[in-house]
Amino acid sequence: MTNPRFDKSKLPSRHVTEGPARAPHRSYFYAMGITEEEIHQPWVGVATCWNEAAPCNIALNRQAQTVKTGVKTGGGTPREFTTITVTDGIAMGHEGMRSSLASRDPQLGEAATNLGASPFRVFRTITLPLSLPGVLTGCVFVFVPAMSNFVIPELLGGGKTVLIGNLIRDQFLKARDWPFGAALALVLTAFLVILLVLQSRASRRLTEGRPLKAGPRNA
Repeated sequence: MTNPRFDKSKLPSRHVTEGPARAPHRSYFYAMGITEEEIHQPWVGVATCWNEAAPCNIALNRQAQTVKTGVKTGGGTPREFTTITVTDGIAMGHEGMRSSLASRDPQLGEAATNLGASPFRVFRTITLPLSLPGVLTGCVFVFVPAMSNFVIPELLGGGKTVLIGNLIRDQFLKARDWPFGAALALVLTAFLVILLVLQSRASRRLTEGRPLKAGPRNA
């Protein structure tokens, strides 16, 4: 049986749901409570990083359920699955932090240590270059709100914290020093553009397998 509402001839799920040869496959789905109508609908995977390792992941299961409800409303069959996640806050300060650096081969650090490199040199020549795109991305995420958000600090802290965005706004609206405010905005915009270019170049070099310069290397 096929669902007349949907043509699954080009959908990946057809390989496990359609045709007499897929009856054994469908039996597994029936065992999980999936109806015949749901089997022949388009399948939509819902990936979630839910786990009980950290506060930032503990609520993702509820979000996934909301997404699944939307898929069902649209006539699809949602199938939830979890993915690997790393909790940086808990991983910091011990060997577990290596798991958050997917691009860092542990053998590189071991080889450098065996060759007599100090922990600081291992960090400077191996860990930092491989994690540089993430470091620059973090700088962008921190710098952009500091540059543009001035309403939120006032709502949360009563305006006691002066951010760059507050300073620029005050030059225009309070001090009426428009040239200085425009100069600040121009300098900060140029700095942000440079930071984005550096982040893009570092990510591209890492993707292409080209080394990132982080200090002298001995052959």
